[in-house]
Amino acid sequence: MKTTPIALAMWMLALGAGCGGASTGGPDAGVLDKDAGNDPVDSGTPDAGLPCEGATVPCTVHWTEAEPFPVRVDHHTAFAHSSPAGDFVYVAGGVVANNEAVAEIYASVRRAKVNADGSLGPWESLADLPRRIAFHAMALTAERVYLVAGVTGQAPGSITTQRAVLVGDFEDDGTITWRVGPNLPESFLHPSAQVVGGRLYVIGGSGGMMDPKDKVYVSTLDETGMPSAFTAGPSLPEPRSHHVTLVHDGRIYLVGGFRGDQRPIDEVLRSVHDGTGAVTGWELAGAMKSAPWTAAGFVYGEWIYVLGGGEGGPGHERYVNRVRRGHFNALGAIANGFEDVQNSLPIARAHVHHTPVVHGHVYSIGGRDETFSSLDRVFIGEMTAE
Repeated sequence: MKTTPIALAMWMLALGAGCGGASTGGPDAGVLDKDAGNDPVDSGTPDAGLPCEGATVPCTVHWTEAEPFPVRVDHHTAFAHSSPAGDFVYVAGGVVANNEAVAEIYASVRRAKVNADGSLGPWESLADLPRRIAFHAMALTAERVYLVAGVTGQAPGSITTQRAVLVGDFEDDGTITWRVGPNLPESFLHPSAQVVGGRLYVIGGSGGMMDPKDKVYVSTLDETGMPSAFTAGPSLPEPRSHHVTLVHDGRIYLVGGFRGDQRPIDEVLRSVHDGTGAVTGWELAGAMKSAPWTAAGFVYGEWIYVLGGGEGGPGHERYVNRVRRGHFNALGAIANGFEDVQNSLPIARAHVHHTPVVHGHVYSIGGRDETFSSLDRVFIGEMTAE
């Protein structure tokens, strides 16, 4: 029987399966570790105070519905931050759509305080963004949040793609002060972004809604967190858009999305780094059958979780409510694939994109249903051992 390169690579990755290892990487989309000095950290940091976060114990998610978000929203940013004022979940930008027709692009930023039991306090408005933004990427550090590319404009009729980078600095009271960074060399919809090793990476995305790119751009951050001019980074092995990226053990992982022919991508990639920490390339780290596009994800302990999104290629698309998890082995690979957890999302939806985690609670806000209309529903998932 002929062995394909992917099959051979998966066999090699499986050599370390089931061993489990500690993670000391940077932040993902907003996991707060309650023993980490009130800073967002990679959820792989061991914490005996959090449920089922170890290398060998898997979690399921028990969902409850919270009060609705003040507006219907999708293609937005959601993240968490801890400050002296408390732990907060934030939502920035996005659109409201009816049957796929975008009625408005938001410049608004709102936050809700996380209570001791994981419930959310009332949503309050913060200072608006410097411009309207949606379909964008987000990267998060302990000190600031970056919103990258996407679209802007007054909808309907004047929506345009953009190259902008917005830099949000967290203040001690948990509010955000916004600055405008340097533009990207070109505009993208549905890219992803991460900060690793003091550098901001913008990965993949589409130049238009249906032309995925293999491009990667990188910028070095100065002492204030402001990006320098962007330069070309190592390209992806193939074009990819509408995907999820997360950070584990200092590496960027790419999950899901679709390629240039709109076919879903099963291969999970991770970044390769040189001695300075810079990304120098991409390698296979696993595979996910029926991989979704426009999903959300987070890292928790030695596990990666992927929530919702859409599945299927052209003519066979459908939104799903699946919650799947994969285990990082000692080599950092997801060699045994992904499995469904016991409890799915309460509804099928896509374009949530980010699900911040605070002390064992997951926050899934808004999104778009199968009528292509925006939602205001908020679900809180509690991570519990199976």
